[in-house]
Amino acid sequence: MRKRNLIAGLVVLMIASGLSINAQQQRMRQNKKMSYQKTSAQSSCLSDLSAEQQEQMEALRIKHLKTNQSNLNMLNELQARKVTLQSADEVDRKELNKCIENISGIKVDMQKRRIRHMQEVKMVLDDAQLLAFENKHRMNNGKGRGNRNFCDGQGSSSKGYAKGHGRRGNGQGRSGHRGNGQGKGYEKAGFTDDQITIMQTSRLELMKKEQPLLNELNELRAALKTQTSGRDIDYKKVDKLIDEQADLQLKMAMLKMDHQLEIRQQLSDEQRLMWDMRRIKGKGHRRYMSAL
Repeated sequence: MRKRNLIAGLVVLMIASGLSINAQQQRMRQNKKMSYQKTSAQSSCLSDLSAEQQEQMEALRIKHLKTNQSNLNMLNELQARKVTLQSADEVDRKELNKCIENISGIKVDMQKRRIRHMQEVKMVLDDAQLLAFENKHRMNNGKGRGNRNFCDGQGSSSKGYAKGHGRRGNGQGRSGHRGNGQGKGYEKAGFTDDQITIMQTSRLELMKKEQPLLNELNELRAALKTQTSGRDIDYKKVDKLIDEQADLQLKMAMLKMDHQLEIRQQLSDEQRLMWDMRRIKGKGHRRYMSAL
């Protein structure tokens, strides 16, 4: 029965793989949309902008999108390259680490550019508008940002979630919360009891290693929020905080990669094929291996 289920799953995946190009294109469009939202939504909380302010804000938004486009293109290329490296029969860990580090570098640059863009936006606002803008921004950042897998190239929604083992989840959520319970995802995926034990042990070890890094990361994020308040900020201090965050997030990304490769080694050829196909299809189709 288990083999029949695996074969049936492979057939479905082979059919669905034909849509992978469309899925990648959709992710690229989503990245552009998110970049647009981050810039255009900054003024959406301000209903009393003058015509002159609106023109200035629009000019700043377009400028930011133009300067950010090359980073988005490189980021998509690196993420695709990362999936290719992870799916190889013999994973070149040195090359994979280099790819993850390059993703981290691009995202650091994007974050620094975004902060500078926001400071330019603040210069257009009067004091009352600035207060409303920063209050709105502070509220948005508090909606479960947590661990964004910054160096792994994954996630940007403000809503928290818990990636889980099966339906209920036993994973690290973006707001730092963890789900409870194992669910039925393991059994439905056709894992053996030995595989389930290895996965659970590996995941627990990962969570133990991640927790102190996540605590430190949250402290740095709070400090960054303080340093970026107001119109006049110390970019040297801000950039230092961003770099320190990136170092922690890179460590977490490497730990997660160790965990994923360790699990992948425990899979049969059929299970590994399904795992790799899921990664090719994209982030929206992870039910089979959500615990990994």
